[in-house]
Amino acid sequence: MNKKGAIEFSMTTIMVIIVGVVVLSLGIAWVMGSFEQISDITDTAFESAKEQLGARLTSQEPMGISPSTVTLNTGKSTTIAIGYLNSAAVAENGVILSNLVDPNSKVTFVDDNTAKNIGPGETFTWKVVVNAGTSTGQTVVPVKLNNGKEKQLVVIVE
Repeated sequence: MNKKGAIEFSMTTIMVIIVGVVVLSLGIAWVMGSFEQISDITDTAFESAKEQLGARLTSQEPMGISPSTVTLNTGKSTTIAIGYLNSAAVAENGVILSNLVDPNSKVTFVDDNTAKNIGPGETFTWKVVVNAGTSTGQTVVPVKLNNGKEKQLVVIVE
């Protein structure tokens, strides 16, 4: 019997397994790093929109959307900011962003519609993810708060 061939086969198998594990772990680390970068970019864009929106809100115009017009490719998504300034002298408790629904079914939304307590003179900003479907065209989505404030969001899907 030739035992040398059996040892070579075992060594080759072990080396292939070791190289495979190393490549797999490097690939996982790269993917995780990419997701962290994407998350950082999204958070930075949202913070920028939040700052711009906060600067535009006034007692005459207490609700705003940044950006108010969004252009997306089919299947893509983006983040928008919806802000509200409580210009009253008393706190507004239980302010809710109504469920966002596109009447034309071109886009869907992911948002936090839990009740918020907004003190006098304070601003609150909701982070909303807009997901484009497969249908192209323009749609106007009503954005409402339960206190009667309302704005329009224009979404163009290309």
